[in-house]
Amino acid sequence: MQRRRMAGLIGTLLVTARLGLAQEPEVPVWTADCAFGGERVRFSFRSKTGDVENDDMRVLVTWHPGRTDTVTVEPAWFKPLRAATQVHSACRNIGGFHLTGSQYLIALRFDGRPGWDHISLVLLDARRHAILEVLTDLGELCAEPPVIRSRRGQLEFRLSTGQEMKDGGEACVPAWRGVSVTGGRLHTNWDSAGRPPN
Repeated sequence: MQRRRMAGLIGTLLVTARLGLAQEPEVPVWTADCAFGGERVRFSFRSKTGDVENDDMRVLVTWHPGRTDTVTVEPAWFKPLRAATQVHSACRNIGGFHLTGSQYLIALRFDGRPGWDHISLVLLDARRHAILEVLTDLGELCAEPPVIRSRRGQLEFRLSTGQEMKDGGEACVPAWRGVSVTGGRLHTNWDSAGRPPN
């Protein structure tokens, strides 16, 4: 019986690790490397105080051959993003999704305690080495691991609508939030079946 319980526990831990559910280390400095075609880009995440729970991480992007820009996203406790998705990511540890031409959508995960974590977005042009737009908070996650899909010419994120369950519980009510780009600007929309109330 003891062996069976131990085998079950090990199996659960292996599945959890594969899905990216294992507890993330509280690291005050970490990086994410991206390959956008022939362009190599590195994102750096640094806590000003060295304590991630101060929610003071800044995000820097370093373009080859060495110019560094600050990403104007609100300081937060940023964490690696390991999503359940069939969409190819050009980055490790964060989402880096090709949209059109040399434009890519960067998805960043930040701590949302006491609730679920949230997603920030960065639209960049890899060829021009330019940050086009930043969306500090796309919304609150509603699944673990996070779920991202490509549908109808846009990327869609499974997020919380912020609505309460019919029984008054605090469980997450999910819906798809789509993200597309037109004229170098981000546009978002909720799936009509799960649009949050105004």
